Amino acid sequence: MPSNPLLVKGILMTARRSATAITFAGALTAALAYAPAASATAIEVPVVATCTKGSTIALTASASGGSIAITVGVDGSGAYHPWAVGVADNLTGVYAGVRVSNTAGDVAVSRGTADQSGTDNVGASAIDLRTGEVCVATLPVAG
Repeated sequence: MPSNPLLVKGILMTARRSATAITFAGALTAALAYAPAASATAIEVPVVATCTKGSTIALTASASGGSIAITVGVDGSGAYHPWAVGVADNLTGVYAGVRVSNTAGDVAVSRGTADQSGTDNVGASAIDLRTGEVCVATLPVAG
């Protein structure tokens, strides 16, 4: 182990980011793999799910004019917590990044993507990088 404390901190942070990215990708892939493939219409009412430590994740997606508008929100975490958030459409990444919760503990991401043929399975996952809380939601969207 290097004796320089800054180098040690950098190595540990890199290892933690790698582990978080792997966990994040696995959670989103698992969510989309189990998403229902049933026929669905454009949904504008969010799917709301409870996260592992009591926060909630809401996923809204609606198809219109060849595109899908997607909104993901996580409510109920602590203020200023960093969240790794990912959004995918049929396992194709639409967004991946880190967002910091506001003073109320809420995080929101809105993105658009092309509507693919057939029913799209839109999925979102979020991991609180401070507490390790995991949130996952999926939603079928017919185009």
